[in-house]
Amino acid sequence: MHTLSDFLLPFKNFITTQGLFNANDKILLAVSGGVDSVVMARLFAAAQFNFGIAHCNFQLREGDADMDAEFVSALAEELGVVYHQVKFNTTGFAEDKKISIQMAARELRYNWLREIKEEFGYSYIAIAHHKSDTVETVLINMLRGTGLAGLHGIFAKRDDIVRPLLFLTRDEVESIANMCSVNFREDVSNRSSKYVRNKLRNEVIPILKEINPDLEKAFSQTIEYVKESEELVNLYLDEKREQLFKFQKDEILIDIEKLKVEKQLQGLLFGLLKPYGFLSSTVTEIIGALDAQPGKQFYSPSHKILKDRTELMLTRISTETEHLSIEGLFNSRVETNKSFGIPFSNQIGCFDYDKLTFPLNVRNWQPGDTFVPLGMKSKKKISDFLIDLKIPLNEKEKVKVVLSGKDIIWVAGYRISDRFKITSHTQKVYLLSMKG
Repeated sequence: MHTLSDFLLPFKNFITTQGLFNANDKILLAVSGGVDSVVMARLFAAAQFNFGIAHCNFQLREGDADMDAEFVSALAEELGVVYHQVKFNTTGFAEDKKISIQMAARELRYNWLREIKEEFGYSYIAIAHHKSDTVETVLINMLRGTGLAGLHGIFAKRDDIVRPLLFLTRDEVESIANMCSVNFREDVSNRSSKYVRNKLRNEVIPILKEINPDLEKAFSQTIEYVKESEELVNLYLDEKREQLFKFQKDEILIDIEKLKVEKQLQGLLFGLLKPYGFLSSTVTEIIGALDAQPGKQFYSPSHKILKDRTELMLTRISTETEHLSIEGLFNSRVETNKSFGIPFSNQIGCFDYDKLTFPLNVRNWQPGDTFVPLGMKSKKKISDFLIDLKIPLNEKEKVKVVLSGKDIIWVAGYRISDRFKITSHTQKVYLLSMKG
């Protein structure tokens, strides 16, 4: 019968050649109880590495999840290593964040593992991914159309995550477990083809292996070619970024005329804008608007691009809850109506104190914002209000609004809301004056 010591040489060689960690580093192993992570833990023990074990109970499989936790706890005790365990309300977390169960479990898992790593002084977190997981990941990314970046598979080392089993296939891991009589827990949900990864694993990959039994080797070779190609592409993008991007304090300006003469514009602009969250479909729309009138805007989850006359203006977007400091931008004071004289300055806003709800907030204006401009009786979109005033695009992006509760009381520097103006019935006047 084989022992785990028989497999230590290729295991240690992979760790060394990939530079995963040093022999004296303290490693936190993520162990579910399944065959992959248990074989990893057994190999770490046989190699006499310094490690601890961490287990996440996602409470998704009634009864089985608790038995998994008990099994991993017993394994840690047998190996004589520190054991960390946590329970998550994964379903509730997914519902609150409006994400899938798989995404919720992944986020909870990695966040917790990193907390444990920092708290207990581990150097790295080890995950038991193998070559077969890489094949599945590449296929999933191909189905999503992620481009080159999705075809390099799973990295053996990235930041604080290491994957020391990435030199083995799933079949090889299971063979080691069988030959060395390694006990493990079986997750019966893996047999279900409900999720995309399982469907690929259970139905698609077996067909591909009929065509090429050495599928993992073929994918590994392709992945290496892709990584080399990606490095070349990144060097090219760095060069183009230097030529086309003008970095300013709060924005990046992209010269439209220089951009238009570039070859392979779709691929180039997507590569330049992808780090800011823009989709390929949005990039297509941006290219279609390069010769259009200024003013069109394009959004990613974190950034927006404003099409100006000669430039694309790339800025981070402010969310509605991202409030700025009133004290940092304005001076304030309260006066009685009797002693008050209205100042003739757009830099000062004067309001009926008793109509306000404190604390006031200030933020950048957003598409869809409305208010009732002084002298009017009905609401007007702030976007239309600024157009009427012929505010230049670069200035328009910097306009702030002051809010009382959910109501906009002042488009700062331009007009207050008619609903909060001073009247003959006003007892106290609240003044805000813009700093600088």
